[in-house]
Amino acid sequence: MTPLREVARSALSDMIVVTRHPGAARWVADELGLWPVMRDGQVIGLALPDAGDGPIESEYAPVMREVTPAMVRDSIVVGNLPLDLAAEAREVWAIVFRGQPPRGEEYTERDMRAAGARLWRFRVERITS
Repeated sequence: MTPLREVARSALSDMIVVTRHPGAARWVADELGLWPVMRDGQVIGLALPDAGDGPIESEYAPVMREVTPAMVRDSIVVGNLPLDLAAEAREVWAIVFRGQPPRGEEYTERDMRAAGARLWRFRVERITS
């Protein structure tokens, strides 16, 4: 198990995933060894796998399209945020690409892998206000 997966499993209750792209949410789930929690065809959260082939839906990290400072404060945020919001989070696990990131139309997990997607951990500090 990768160190990032270990941290994700132990900090799931402190985690928020921020993305507008279902393909990105599924890619994050795969990277962290988590399962997508689905409602009405949408990924609404990422959860630990149960003993069978599905997520434990009683506790999951929510997948949000938009967040406020209060929502990310002291949380581990997986996704890309503006710096002012990132400074509110405990950590930001940003999606970065080795190649050209997918743009425009909706992209898939496969598109993200082809572009060299990976997660990098950051701590952002506000110096002035």
